[in-house]
Amino acid sequence: MLDVEGLLRKLAKTERWQTIFAFSRDSKINFFKNQYKYTSLQILFLNYLSLYYVLNMDISAGDVDKMVLDNTTYEDAYFWYKSKKDKKDTTPKKPEKKVQAVDDVNKTQWVFKNPIKE
Repeated sequence: MLDVEGLLRKLAKTERWQTIFAFSRDSKINFFKNQYKYTSLQILFLNYLSLYYVLNMDISAGDVDKMVLDNTTYEDAYFWYKSKKDKKDTTPKKPEKKVQAVDDVNKTQWVFKNPIKE
């Protein structure tokens, strides 16, 4: 049986398609004849193009070694790690609630015109 996903990965990893994808980020290049309603294979191919683009950018930045491209298991592991890291970075942090000590409240009483009588 034909491994379509493997072929799409291999095609998306090539220098030619990576170059086209990099140029398409700045300009309006259509990859397919249909501009709307992409098929599931087209969406899968675009996803792999994006993933390999990010991987190549991380390799050129020195964040990851080039040996990751030699093995699909390493690639998948890196994509999983990157997705978890990106989710962790984008989750909003809850502000910590600060509780003032009683001494701090008394020091700031000068702000009020009528201080609280103890």
